[in-house]
Amino acid sequence: MAQGNKRMEDMMAQTKRIIVSAMVIFFLNVHCLYAQNGAAVVVFGLDETGSYNLRHKGIEIAQTVIGSLKGGDVFYARRITDKSFSDSASIFRLSIPDTGNQPANKFDRKAYSEWQKKVKQASLVKSQAVDILRNMKPVKATGTDIWGFFAAATARFQAEGQEYKKRTIIISTDMKDNMNRKAAIDLFGANVIIVGFQSGENACENQNLQAAWQAALKKVNAGSISFLPADSKFTFRR
Repeated sequence: MAQGNKRMEDMMAQTKRIIVSAMVIFFLNVHCLYAQNGAAVVVFGLDETGSYNLRHKGIEIAQTVIGSLKGGDVFYARRITDKSFSDSASIFRLSIPDTGNQPANKFDRKAYSEWQKKVKQASLVKSQAVDILRNMKPVKATGTDIWGFFAAATARFQAEGQEYKKRTIIISTDMKDNMNRKAAIDLFGANVIIVGFQSGENACENQNLQAAWQAALKKVNAGSISFLPADSKFTFRR
């Protein structure tokens, strides 16, 4: 009898170990899936300096990006000035509420109504953010601190603190830094998109400027780096 009980206890202990192992494997798989399909963190920079003439284009692009955000995404809007790392360069931080999936049963009025409320709330916060950008008055900056902006982006990625986030930097500027405030920067593999890139008359100078930034941003752990002319179409892909 005692031997039978001992055998039963051993079987139960083995079953518990199998269940625990399965739970650990399930948790890891779910975590990896969330990491692949997780929310996005976007840091957007708008050049407010005198050398940049496409401010309106930058605001239009920011509106496009905000409209494309999904539940759980975070969007930082910042100015590029002579003090781009300063708190004074911050415009807002936008967090999109998670709406969840549309209920499979549309005849479940309670569930469908709750989902619609969440969708309307997400649309409202997006609309409020767009209104801020549209009504925002330009500031007078005495210089162009591009490196300060990238340092600020690093700080925002660190603040979010979730490695599964998809990171993107979108910056509307001519990329002509004249403050040279290089700091310890890690862009954590973020894709960098220079939109509304303002080109000068000299094609060679523009090509050299792009090549220099390509090399510099790769050194601070940027992912893909793209330069989009002002008249090109921009589509934000999460």
